[in-house]
Amino acid sequence: MHDAYSTRETWPFECVRCLMIWEEDYTVRHLTGLRGAEVEVWSLDGVRVQPPWSGVYCPACGDTDVKIFPRGYLSRHPELRVTRPSRAAPAATSAVPPPAAGPEPAVPASDPGDEPAVPGPVPRRSGRRLSPSSWRPRRLYALIGASALLVAGIEVIGLLRAAHPVH
Repeated sequence: MHDAYSTRETWPFECVRCLMIWEEDYTVRHLTGLRGAEVEVWSLDGVRVQPPWSGVYCPACGDTDVKIFPRGYLSRHPELRVTRPSRAAPAATSAVPPPAAGPEPAVPASDPGDEPAVPGPVPRRSGRRLSPSSWRPRRLYALIGASALLVAGIEVIGLLRAAHPVH
């Protein structure tokens, strides 16, 4: 794959549950494959992620019912208050005190040259998951299939009653 160019895109979001509004800054690498196919690789803070329309969670409450604004919407509406999300997991609702601060384990620094030239599979970012709205087509297909089976069963019973009348 050949690296064509990279762009930065800012996507605004709003949580429907807690009404938090925030923006995420994505880096999009536009690549061209050996056969001319175009590929986009999305990254957030240097970590490869799925595109924002494939499922986002609220950093405040963890809910997946998130509304995506059009790009540039918040710059045209300054009355909306934007908060920057923290990269920590959503706050727990229990009253457990935080752990005492201790020495942090040493993490070896990675060399930026270690990154592979060809993007591999996109690792899942902790906390990001598909929204339940992406499951709706499966539910619809299951409902249609169950309805078809019910109608077919009723037809079979009608045929059996016609073939074997009760005297």
